[in-house]
Amino acid sequence: MDEIKMKCQKCKEHFPENEIEESHDVPVFIFEGSKRNERKNQADKWGRHNLCIKCHTIYEKKVASVMINSLNLQTKEKLKKVASSFANKYFGGEKYDS
Repeated sequence: MDEIKMKCQKCKEHFPENEIEESHDVPVFIFEGSKRNERKNQADKWGRHNLCIKCHTIYEKKVASVMINSLNLQTKEKLKKVASSFANKYFGGEKYDS
């Protein structure tokens, strides 16, 4: 049986189906809803692309960067505190030593 190949919409290379990820133009986590599928359905309406894992990772980071760069200073400060608090909990209170 032949393996199904899908084309990445960015690099145009062909990959096995399990190496292609659905990438939403507006990240799913921004939408309201108690279930991921509810949020995904809302995000689908804003657009999505099939990308290889490498292109999806790059795109995800660029989308996050564009979103954060558009925020005002006060909101960025709040996000820093939220991110720092999450990191502290995630890593069990460990701090980065430079």
